[in-house]
Amino acid sequence: MGGMASIWGVPPSPQNYDYFDYLEQVGQLGGWDYVDIIAIHPYRPNAPEGSLEGRGEPLDLRDELHRLDYMLLTYGAKPIWITEIGWTSANVWPGVDLDTQAFYLIRTYALSLTHPSIEKVFWYDLRNDTDPAAPYHQPVYHESNVQFHFGMLNRTYPLDPAQPDLRKPAFLAYRTLTEMLGGLAIQQMIADGDDPNHPGVYWYRFGNSNGDRRVDLIWRNGDFPPTDLYVDCGCREALVRAWNGEVKSLIYTDNGTITLNLGLHGAPVYVQYDPPVQPGGQMFEMTGHTLRGAFLHYWQNNDGLRRFGYPITEELIEPQFGTGLPRVVQYFDRVRFEHFPEYSGSNSEIYLGRLGETMLQRQGIDWHSLPKSTSAPEDCLLFEATGRSLCPPFRNAWEQSGAITFLGYPITEPIEMETETGKARLVQYFERARLEYFPEHRGTPNEIQLGLLGREYLTTWSSLSLR
Repeated sequence: MGGMASIWGVPPSPQNYDYFDYLEQVGQLGGWDYVDIIAIHPYRPNAPEGSLEGRGEPLDLRDELHRLDYMLLTYGAKPIWITEIGWTSANVWPGVDLDTQAFYLIRTYALSLTHPSIEKVFWYDLRNDTDPAAPYHQPVYHESNVQFHFGMLNRTYPLDPAQPDLRKPAFLAYRTLTEMLGGLAIQQMIADGDDPNHPGVYWYRFGNSNGDRRVDLIWRNGDFPPTDLYVDCGCREALVRAWNGEVKSLIYTDNGTITLNLGLHGAPVYVQYDPPVQPGGQMFEMTGHTLRGAFLHYWQNNDGLRRFGYPITEELIEPQFGTGLPRVVQYFDRVRFEHFPEYSGSNSEIYLGRLGETMLQRQGIDWHSLPKSTSAPEDCLLFEATGRSLCPPFRNAWEQSGAITFLGYPITEPIEMETETGKARLVQYFERARLEYFPEHRGTPNEIQLGLLGREYLTTWSSLSLR
């Protein structure tokens, strides 16, 4: 059956009426048996969980699907395909901002695919439209044209996969959705927005038949305060990822339970319990994770255990900052490896992530605004690019560790930092790491060590606040 669109806020007429009225006539006239699939286009100008007037009663997307179920009971079961749905990101009504478009995408798929009669969902559309009369190599683009902004990709010519603004946030959301939930089925609807114990929370649990992949998809909606979610996962660890695939945290637990505090309004998160270990590779019993391929080779050839520590995750896909390109990464005690296959076989195939800079940002420190050095002692180096000096004892360790290629530029002068034991330690931050001075090991390879930035950045114990 041809896809039928929703009508909201428009008075019915003989030529323009609700698709439920149309389906009712099809059923009464005996047409129900002449189609295999019912196709709908349930567009709406507001959030999928939001109610709209226009059908005699306010309906959100879930209500709309329930009403459709009554028709299936009356005239016969048919699979329902949502053959079009989407939101425009145009800067005029009913356009939404780019992040909201991405949030609505995930939430629409979750609400639809957890509804038994919905078999498939087709998002409209992959790429922003242009004027149908425009030549392909000369696309017409207007910011205020509603029809031109439904896509997950911006329209340009020529199409360049590395173009920084090619991928809209909705594309990252869709890629993460398929990566996290592909091959899984709904196992439990823990909260569907109306649970008095979790007001405004939508919480769905997915898994596979083998039981070795378990993922929760959760978001908070409405005018409700942040709430604690207590999860009896029976797990050793839980990997939390943002709607766009960014890794937010690795939560360890010693009793099989974790607590999540949802403070992010409308932004879905994924919680993966005991992520399955990839087959092959080298297993590290200390953390229960493996190394393989280019990451293993780089780790082995660069004094891996002493310099980087153990792997604390498997290989993951995260969006590259600025472009959204999918980048394979892996977290270790001290660093994050990032794979650049475009440089395969060269010294640039593996980079360390910019965790030094990231950790300063978490502490509210903008290293660009710190006082800069204009001179340095004779046995030091001065870096005009960052306005920092590099002196012993950190200089030798920096040079022996690959210098700029490995650690990046220094972004602070040496500073004293309180450790977890309360003891002050001299450290210096670099773009990709933090060097720490251990005078008790003076004269040994352990005198200067990389800080545990990977663990500090990623791991927490038993609870996490998402704000």
